[in-house]
Amino acid sequence: MTFTSDDTEPIKNQSGIYVLDKNKSAIPDVPIATIDLNGALGRYLSNTTDFVTHSPTNQLALINLQGWNGTPDTCFADLATWVKNGGTALFLNLPAMHLLKMVPGKSRMSRHIDKDIFFPFPLSLYSGKGLWTPCSHVVKDHPFYDGLPSNCLMGQEYQNISSQWSIVEPKTDWIGGNITYDWYAGLKHKQNYIGVTEAFHGANLTKIDHGNGKYILCTHRIVENLGTDPVADRLLSNMLKTLL
Repeated sequence: MTFTSDDTEPIKNQSGIYVLDKNKSAIPDVPIATIDLNGALGRYLSNTTDFVTHSPTNQLALINLQGWNGTPDTCFADLATWVKNGGTALFLNLPAMHLLKMVPGKSRMSRHIDKDIFFPFPLSLYSGKGLWTPCSHVVKDHPFYDGLPSNCLMGQEYQNISSQWSIVEPKTDWIGGNITYDWYAGLKHKQNYIGVTEAFHGANLTKIDHGNGKYILCTHRIVENLGTDPVADRLLSNMLKTLL
């Protein structure tokens, strides 16, 4: 191997780094009522109280379903009544998918949550992981994504928090969502020469009205990345600042 010196321009490479101002990701210093099943929110937030039925409806309820063991809990019926009376409930995640049921005749990539398990309406989900099926995760221009790339497809900045499941029923005008299709075309989950199904979309972050209040449902992986991923910290900060 021989090294020589000449006037040839050296080969260059570069990559960008997305920098977030930590001060802009601060959490509002107000009491936040929580249903925190595994205690993860309490380890990150400093000013929380347990949600109770007489919590003021002008106070946000923040829900973390990590740690749910599949057992029904009456607190979600109480929460539904509270939301109906004017409260806002922000669900930061959904429970582990192996605890949710598959519906006979539906794709094995889908899951279903019956009415009154967590919400006063049923919920259907579809996988958003990608693998051999392209999944285009879309971020709209919205205060929840302030300071983050928006009005675009999710890029590398979102790699840790991008959703692995999307809400396909009920249909909503989502804030962040996933556009994809199914490979199986209804033939017992076997890939086949007929090809793919029609494209469809689901919500990763959306609002569903209930009575005088509303549910904000999020499937981004925020809770497990709090304190370690600046994008997760900024998303939670933005949502709290917008809703409080």
